[in-house]
Amino acid sequence: MKKKNIYIASFILFMVTAAGFAATNPTWEPVTINISPASPSSGDLVTFSARLVNNMARAENIKIVGGVDSTELFSRRYNIPWRGTQDVSFTWTATAGEHTAYFEVDPDNEVHEAIETDNLIELTFNVTSSSGGDEFQPNLMFPSSYFNWTPYYFHAGETITINYMVTNNGEADSGAFNVGLMVGSTIEMRNRHTGILSGENVSGSFSWRVSCGYEPSLVVDCDSEVSESNEGDNEITKTGFSCARKNVSVDRIELSSGDDEVCAGAPYRLYADIVNSPATTMDRLRVTGGVVGGSTFFDDTISHLDAGETFTVNHTQVWSPGTHNVYFHADPDNALIESNEDDNYRTFTFTAVDCSTPPEDDDRTLPRYILFPKINSWIKITNKTALKLKEINAGDYVSVSGMVGVTKGAPTNTVKVEARIINKRTRFSKKVFEHQYSVPNNGKKAFKFKVKMEPVGAYHIALKVHELPSEKDTSDNIDTVLVKVSKSSSK
Repeated sequence: MKKKNIYIASFILFMVTAAGFAATNPTWEPVTINISPASPSSGDLVTFSARLVNNMARAENIKIVGGVDSTELFSRRYNIPWRGTQDVSFTWTATAGEHTAYFEVDPDNEVHEAIETDNLIELTFNVTSSSGGDEFQPNLMFPSSYFNWTPYYFHAGETITINYMVTNNGEADSGAFNVGLMVGSTIEMRNRHTGILSGENVSGSFSWRVSCGYEPSLVVDCDSEVSESNEGDNEITKTGFSCARKNVSVDRIELSSGDDEVCAGAPYRLYADIVNSPATTMDRLRVTGGVVGGSTFFDDTISHLDAGETFTVNHTQVWSPGTHNVYFHADPDNALIESNEDDNYRTFTFTAVDCSTPPEDDDRTLPRYILFPKINSWIKITNKTALKLKEINAGDYVSVSGMVGVTKGAPTNTVKVEARIINKRTRFSKKVFEHQYSVPNNGKKAFKFKVKMEPVGAYHIALKVHELPSEKDTSDNIDTVLVKVSKSSSK
C-alpha cells in the first residue's frame, strides 16, 4: 500500500510539472487603449491604460512594455494566473502633433503562447496646441516661392507634380493637419502632416492629372483642425498656372523640282514640314501621306519633336502623266487633344507632264535658283545661283555659278558641291562636277562650272550641297532644273 501511494504521488508530481509547459494566452480585453484626457493639449499629463486577460495556463514572469511613438515609457513583469487579469498604465507629458501610443505583451518572445499575433495594441491620437491668446497660437501658411510644379509646360490629361512648403510662423507649435489640393471649389486630394514646431516648416507634393479649365489651389489645414492666429492666409493660388493643349500642323508641301510641274515617269521627292507648337515637346507623332481619295504612300512615326521644332518628312516616287492631288496628315488617329484640330492636314496639287517632246518656242533662257536653306541649316547659299541657259542645242555648254556660305557656329568649314545631269526618261545619270571648298567661318565662296549637253533629250541638272555634320535640315541643299536639248549644234 505504501508503494502504491508513492506511485500515485509521483504521478501527481509528473502532471504538475507537465502543466508548467502548457501554453499560456494573455490577450487584451477590450482590444483598445484608454486615454485620459480624451482630447489632450500640449503640456497635459496624459494617462494610457489597458487590461490584459489570461484565458489559458498561468503566465509566469511575463513582460509588458508601453510607450509613445518610438519612446518606451513603461516596462514591467507580471505573474498572471489562469483566467486572471492585469491592468497596466503609464503617463506621458503631451506635445503638439499626431502620436501613437502602444502596449505589447512578451515583446522579446520569451513565453510560449497559443496565439502570437495579438500581443500589440496601438492608439493614434492628436494633441492640439495649448492656446494662451493669439500671440501663443500657431499660424500655418504657404511661402509663395515654394509653390511650383513640374514639368512647367503640361497639357490636358498629363500628370504633373505640384510641390509646396508649409511654414508655421506663429508663436506655438501646431497639431496635426491636412493640406488639400482644391480644384474649383472641391478638395480633390489631401496630404496628412503630424504638426509643425513654431518657426519650422514641412514640404510635400501632389501628383495630379491635369484637367484644362481649372486653376488648382492649395489649402493648409483644409479641415480646420488647428486654431490659428490668422485663419486668412491658409490658401494660395499661384499665378502663371496655365493648361495648354498640344498642337502640330502641316505647314508646307512641295516638290524637289521647286514648282508644281514634274516630268512624268521620273522620280521626284515630296517634302512636308511638320511643325510643333513652341510650348511643348512631342513624342511618337504619327504622320501619313497619300493620294487624296486613293492610296497611302507614306506612314511613319516621328520619335520626338522639341518645342517649336520643324521636322521635314519626305517621300520619293515616280509619277504617271496627269494631275495629282496629294496630302500629308499629322496625328491621323486624333490621339492628341490639340488647341487647333484644323491644321493637321494639307494637300498639294501638281502636274506630271511628258518631257520627251522638246518645247516649240525659241526661248531657251531658263533662269533657276537654288532654294535658300532653312535658318537651322549650316549650309547657306548667299546669292542666286543661276543656271545660265542659252540656245540649248546638243553639244552646247550650260554655265552654272553662285556662292556657298557657312553660317556662324558650323562644326566644319569644308563644303562639297556636286552636280549631275539626269535623263528622266532613260534614268541616265552622270556626275559632271564635284569640288570641295574651304569656306571662312560665317563667310562665303564662289563656285562655277560648265556642263556639255548632249545628246538630244530631256535632262535635269541637279546641284547638291553636301550636308555638314549635325545639320538638322538638308531638304533645301539640292535643286534641279529641267533642260531640253532639242537639236544638234550648228557649230
